[in-house]
Amino acid sequence: MILDSVIVLYNPDEQFVMKNIEIISSKTNCCYVIVNSCDALVLKKISIIPRVVIINNNRNIGLSKSLNIGLKEMINGNAEGVVLFDQDSLPSDNFFNNIIACYKNLSQVERVGAIGGLVHDYKKVEAGNQETSFSTEVDVVITSGCLIPRNTIEKVGMMDETFFIDYIDYEWCFRAKSIGYKIFVSNQSILHHNLGDNLVGILSVKKPIHDNVIRHYHIIRNQLIILCRDYIPLKWRIIHFFKIFYRIPGYILYSSNRKKTAKNIFNAIVDFVKVKNKKKYIY
Repeated sequence: MILDSVIVLYNPDEQFVMKNIEIISSKTNCCYVIVNSCDALVLKKISIIPRVVIINNNRNIGLSKSLNIGLKEMINGNAEGVVLFDQDSLPSDNFFNNIIACYKNLSQVERVGAIGGLVHDYKKVEAGNQETSFSTEVDVVITSGCLIPRNTIEKVGMMDETFFIDYIDYEWCFRAKSIGYKIFVSNQSILHHNLGDNLVGILSVKKPIHDNVIRHYHIIRNQLIILCRDYIPLKWRIIHFFKIFYRIPGYILYSSNRKKTAKNIFNAIVDFVKVKNKKKYIY
C-alpha cells in the first residue's frame, strides 16, 4: 500500500522532530512537512531528508488548515492513503507494517474510515484499547497516527477548518461514521504520544490535562460548537455537555495562570455565541 504522511510543525524540539521525520519519511512514499513555525536552521536540516516535502506557511494557520494542505497534496499524488502525525508523536518500529496489514484485512469486509494506532502516553497514561485482538472498532481515534484511505477522504471530506486546534479528530470521525464508515484502532500499531501537559488526580484516577491557556480557549469553544452538530450521536453530545461543567473549573484550578485561563474560557463562550456556522463543517 502506497502511503503518504503529513506532519505539522509548530516550534518543535530539534532532536526529537529530526528523529521523528527520519523514521516516518523512511516508511512512506512522501512526507509532507507543513510548517506553522520552525527555526530556519532546523528546517534546513529537515529539507535534506529523503522523500520530505516542506510547505512553509510562514505563520501559524492552525492544525486543521495545515493538515488539509497535506491532504490536498496527497490527493494530487499517487498515494492510496495518508497517515497524519503530530510533531511529538513517534511510531514504533512495526507501526506501519501493522497498520497497513490491519487496513488490508479490514477493508475486505468493512468500509474503513480511519485506523488509528494504540496510543502510549510518554507520561505512562495509556489511551485506547488494551486488548490483544488485531483491531478494535471505536467511535474516535486521535488525529496523530491515523491512517485514512484516499477514497475515504474523497467521500467524507477534509478536516473542519472551523477548528484551529482541538476536536478536529472527534468531528471528522463522527462525520465519517454518519455516512456509513467505521473507525478502528490497530492494537499492534503502537504510537508514543504526549497526551496533555500534566497529570492531575481525579479521585483515584489520573488524567492528562493541558496547561496551555490558549488550548483552554479552543477546547471549550470547539466543544460547544461540536455539540451543535446533528451528525454527532446524541449520547455523546450529552456526555460532553456535562464534561464542560467540570472542565471549566478544572482548567482554572490547575492552571499556572488562572486569571488568563478564566478570561480565555469567557472569551470562548462569547465567541461560540458569535459563530454563524455552528452546524456545518468548513474546509
